[in-house]
Amino acid sequence: MKIDKIRPGVFAFFMFISSLSCAIDNPMIELPASTIKPASPATSSLDLVNKGAILLNQGKSIEAEKILSDAVKNNPVSPEAFYNYALALSFNGNVIEAASASQKAIELKKDFPAARLLLGTSYLTTGKPLEALKAFSAALSQIDNDNVCYLPALFNKAVALGKLEKYTEAEACFAEVLASNPDDPAPAFQIGVLKIKQKKWDQALEWLDASKSAFPLEAAILSGKANVEMGNKELAAEHLEKAKVILMDSSVLAADVKVSIASEVENLQKKLADLK
Repeated sequence: MKIDKIRPGVFAFFMFISSLSCAIDNPMIELPASTIKPASPATSSLDLVNKGAILLNQGKSIEAEKILSDAVKNNPVSPEAFYNYALALSFNGNVIEAASASQKAIELKKDFPAARLLLGTSYLTTGKPLEALKAFSAALSQIDNDNVCYLPALFNKAVALGKLEKYTEAEACFAEVLASNPDDPAPAFQIGVLKIKQKKWDQALEWLDASKSAFPLEAAILSGKANVEMGNKELAAEHLEKAKVILMDSSVLAADVKVSIASEVENLQKKLADLK
């Protein structure tokens, strides 16, 4: 089941217009866009960078990618051009190319935490947690905790740490994110995931219960698993049956994903039936 949620957070689309003011194994990526930040011109021709940023802000990432592909050719020493291009690539699922463009932006501008955050996110998505951890740590070293990139970078650092089985450090990062925003259920859920990975079933159930309203399917399956492992047959059956109902009613999940999750639930139910 796909339970490691990567959170790139709020990404800025950099523009060169000073009048504008300024986003377990196969992660879900959120790349919301909230602001446009002015930046200093690096070359003489920046119209394409601006057009690409506007398209990104309008949610037209495919069109933006085409424009920004030309923008980086026309502005080969502009870190903002490469960052915007990396964003468009990432939005469109071209994660390896996004990592490359992010690296180029960082080469051109060392103090660029947003680009490091995006680079780390790309690494996480492509199964490179160690490289991701380095990128997130570098981003965090360049910003204060009131920067818009801080909590997304800290959250994703925790995901990377969890993948590297550094559970204590990962939990500390998730706990800091949760303390900064107690209404956000995602870090609580991820702490529950960490407890599952460590087979700390009782503690896992507490965290999963606290976040089940936001993650009903995942929490039901993992709670079912924890109860199976603890030998709590009735509670396990209850959670797994709930997971089946949620899965059946879901209109969001793709058919192949539904089949995969249904198979996982079925395997847990078989394990439950074998309990004496």
